Amino acid sequence: ADGNFGDGAFHVAATSGEGNGTGVEGNVEGVEISQAFSLLRRDNARFAARHGPKGWELSRFTAGTEELAVGPARLSHVRAEGALGAATGTFSIRSESPRVRIEGEVNRVEGWPTKVSLSAAEVPTSFLLAAARRSGDPSGGTWSAEAGGVVRLADIAGGRPLSPEVFPALHGSIRAEDPSFGELRFVECSATGMKRGDVFEGEVLTRAPDSRLSWSVSLREPFGFRLEGPFTLGGPGNGTASNGERRFSIRGRAEIEGALRALEKTTGNVLVESLSYRDGGMEFTGKDLSARIDPEGVRWTGGTVLAAGSPVRISGNISWSGAIDARLDGKIPAAAVRLAVPGLFDRLDGTMTVEARITGNRESPSIVGTGQLEGGTVSFIGYKQVFEGVRADAVLSREKIVFDHFEARSGGGYIDGWGEVPLKMDAGQRLYFSADFLDMRYPYPEEFQPQLQGHIELLGPVDDLLVTGDVEVQSARYVKTLRPEKALVDFGKRLTDVSARREKSAFRIRFDINAIADDTIRIRNNLADAVVKGEFRIVGDSSRVIILGSFDVVEGKVEYGGNRYDLKQVTIDFQDPRRNNPRLDARAETKKGYVTITVTVTGTLEKYEVDFFSDPPLGKNDIVALLSLGVTTKDIAGQEGTVGSAAAASVALGPYKGGVEEGIRAVVGLDRFAIEPGFSSTTKTVEPKFIVGKSFGDRASVSVSSSVGTSAESTATAEIKLRENIFLQGAWQSATTTQEGDLGADLKFRYRYRQWKDFLRGKE
Repeated sequence: ADGNFGDGAFHVAATSGEGNGTGVEGNVEGVEISQAFSLLRRDNARFAARHGPKGWELSRFTAGTEELAVGPARLSHVRAEGALGAATGTFSIRSESPRVRIEGEVNRVEGWPTKVSLSAAEVPTSFLLAAARRSGDPSGGTWSAEAGGVVRLADIAGGRPLSPEVFPALHGSIRAEDPSFGELRFVECSATGMKRGDVFEGEVLTRAPDSRLSWSVSLREPFGFRLEGPFTLGGPGNGTASNGERRFSIRGRAEIEGALRALEKTTGNVLVESLSYRDGGMEFTGKDLSARIDPEGVRWTGGTVLAAGSPVRISGNISWSGAIDARLDGKIPAAAVRLAVPGLFDRLDGTMTVEARITGNRESPSIVGTGQLEGGTVSFIGYKQVFEGVRADAVLSREKIVFDHFEARSGGGYIDGWGEVPLKMDAGQRLYFSADFLDMRYPYPEEFQPQLQGHIELLGPVDDLLVTGDVEVQSARYVKTLRPEKALVDFGKRLTDVSARREKSAFRIRFDINAIADDTIRIRNNLADAVVKGEFRIVGDSSRVIILGSFDVVEGKVEYGGNRYDLKQVTIDFQDPRRNNPRLDARAETKKGYVTITVTVTGTLEKYEVDFFSDPPLGKNDIVALLSLGVTTKDIAGQEGTVGSAAAASVALGPYKGGVEEGIRAVVGLDRFAIEPGFSSTTKTVEPKFIVGKSFGDRASVSVSSSVGTSAESTATAEIKLRENIFLQGAWQSATTTQEGDLGADLKFRYRYRQWKDFLRGKE
């Protein structure tokens, strides 16, 4: 018979003759055998069989597959071979990865006793966990095994109850190097076992940490077992770790006995001679802890547990069905809350007095009780505010921790309120805190560090918290020293590079706070001394703060460019919810001799306009000359000149030119780049002058300047250092009576004086 099966093909041939019985042979190629056996993938198999005096005989059988799936575990390059004659038979199964080999010799006598041997080398722990459907657990290390014995296959195939007679001989050994699964780790682990009479017995040995447990299992119903001996679990160092990582260590002795068919009848005692557990700021230790195992479950019977050095009383039991009924009474570290609410707190220090009852089951325990925190310190991840000296009364319910009242110090002030924290955060459960505060220094905005009073609320899921409320600014000071030529450029770039809707991250705190400042904001630095009031909102999040609202300068003055301006009106209006780009409306006055000059600034921070007025009225050119040079053009040249937009830009660009200069220096590699106002002797006007220069070591330098106006005057200077105080200087100037300009040279002697009195005394 020939045919197709799926994408593969098969061939089977059968013969029959007098005295020779019936014979069958064939092959299968390219057939997905998993369709028939739900184990193997597409591969090949060959067989030949005949019917003899004692039944079917299999003269040869071979099968192979690139991959064999046993549940979620997979073996690669698997091959099986076998043969069954009239009296004996053999079979073998082997895989290349992991390296496993099973061999057997079959005797066709009563019970079909079969000698079986198994060997495995360097099988990863992850493979064993996958076979147990625990592939997601972290693991490491490899395992090797040797086992053998005699098994009566006919008794097993016939459904006879398991008994010592089914296994005439049985032995085995397992050895592991550096095994780990979860938080359990060993340098070495081994187990041995051998059948003696009706019992299969042996021992388990581990090294670093060291354990030696003897065990035995009866091969008769109900398969009674016994486990006894000293054990140690956990890592070195008695559970402590200087880096704050989780560590635990437990050492004791166990005596347990029961039956595999009736685990609920297990009895025994477990004595923990020492226990140490540390996780971040939590530390638990124990000594001479004992538990009694009986048909009802595991019951705590004695011992002392210390939490951060304070005793904790524990009582209760866990049933075999998983039901928990335990009580906890004593002082524990506040950091224990991290176990229930991970990923929320940055700091969580202090001690909690707890009276709690734990019920439910192992998969979903619930806690009810009360707690009191004294002298705690609390801060949240990604949020700069720290709460110190926290005192809180809490009620532990099945779903959340309710803080009936808490009080704390923060930022030099006081805060009190109430709140609740859910015990589970996997479904977006929301926490909530409501607080009133007084004289509290708030960390946002960072440049002002305002002192506040008012009411504030913290609410939302742990990965998207919101701070909202109404506050009054008691005081806020801006004292940072600013470079005049960079202040507006850097401040504008930083504020406008803000987005109100940032991508969602693992953790953030958003803001929506209404605030009022009644003449309580003070700006006092090298540029200004002003008092500000405003009504505004703080929005955005803890990494980017956005301001919405309006600010007015009540009074103040500004020092800039050698001039002192009195602020008559300044309004800064923030209205863009996406970025900080305020609208400006400012007017300032300064006096230069008998002239009162008014400067106005209007527009937005990105694009503003500057204008000048004077009393008595002067031309723009004279106003610019007064502000930049201290005199009018008439005083300089003896006649009135004119000033264009380029001249006004010379002053108006003052705050920006420093940023431009630095940018061009970085691009072209010049030592000097400047934009300065300069007086033109040709046009008798003040015009912007561009100056560029380059130094060559400490002995030579060159510079070129050119005015940007109607005169287009240019000069070039080169200087060479001949001696310590002697310089040779050459210069060229375009604006002269000759078309080619003037070219000249000078020999200069230069002396430097630390103080003016040294100059008068003739000292360097």
